[in-house]
Amino acid sequence: MESVIARRLAVVLACLVPSSLPCAVAQNVTVTPTSLSFGNQVQGTSSSVKKVTLKNGQSTAITISSITSNRSEYTQTNNCPISPATLSAGSSCTISVTFTPATLGSLTGMLSVNDNADSSPQNVALGGTGIAAVTTTPSSISFGNQPIGRKSSASTVTVQNNQTKSLTITSITTNLADYTTSTTCPLHSSKTLAAGSSCTISVFFTPAVAGTRSGTLTIADNASVSPMVSLTGTGIVPAAVSASSLTFASQALGTTSAAQEVTLTDNQSSSLKITSITSSASDFPFTSNCPLSPSTLAAGASCTALVTFSPKSTGSRTGTLSFNDNAS
Repeated sequence: MESVIARRLAVVLACLVPSSLPCAVAQNVTVTPTSLSFGNQVQGTSSSVKKVTLKNGQSTAITISSITSNRSEYTQTNNCPISPATLSAGSSCTISVTFTPATLGSLTGMLSVNDNADSSPQNVALGGTGIAAVTTTPSSISFGNQPIGRKSSASTVTVQNNQTKSLTITSITTNLADYTTSTTCPLHSSKTLAAGSSCTISVFFTPAVAGTRSGTLTIADNASVSPMVSLTGTGIVPAAVSASSLTFASQALGTTSAAQEVTLTDNQSSSLKITSITSSASDFPFTSNCPLSPSTLAAGASCTALVTFSPKSTGSRTGTLSFNDNAS
């Protein structure tokens, strides 16, 4: 008895290592490939067909009870025999899968073949992404601070036709006059943007007033969607002073107060030419380190004026300090 057990064990071990002894070939039912990736697909349109092969590797026929997808975006047709018909030993059949996204974004699913084999169900992972017929990159633009009346540099928007047919663009508009555009996109009624092609729109920001300016760029077309790009920027004065008024306490005639500081800042991306700094009243003398023309104040730089109160007569005294420059 012990010798019989030993011989049986030797045969089992021989199947685990290279040997001249015959070993049984594993029998199974398989799907090839085990995953399908459909990539980007325009919402509401159908992809090209991708195929899966179901192989009966057993020495006996199998009975297939169902072939299903767990998501409606993935549909299938097949030539596989469904119960009570059988798939004979060693035979194959084909399953054809199509992706039709109903929504935008990543959509994953599973194709399952249910049969009476030990390996049932045989699963195929499904993946694809629903995209809009027309998309823009980027979907929003922030211009940051821009001096009033000064045109910004261009920010570029790329319009992509994701369809398999040409696109007619009827208009490119903004809802705020602060934002203007130029474009390479075809706008004439006889011209279209070819399938899979792109064009560009250059957007400029010229604030008319100070403060945050929010707008929208709209690309109107004959596709299922007309994309929009949100626009934002802030209008700032080209040159600004740190205080709009200075108040000095009562001061005895013939004496001079402590100095109060006024800062002038060039908010532009270009240098500022200051032609003169003047006080309208001799009661308010000043000194300044601001460069006067032909020298300039660099973009983003600041300078100061120190103002004192030296009354020439009794009573309330008023005046104005003026910076004259080439800003708008």
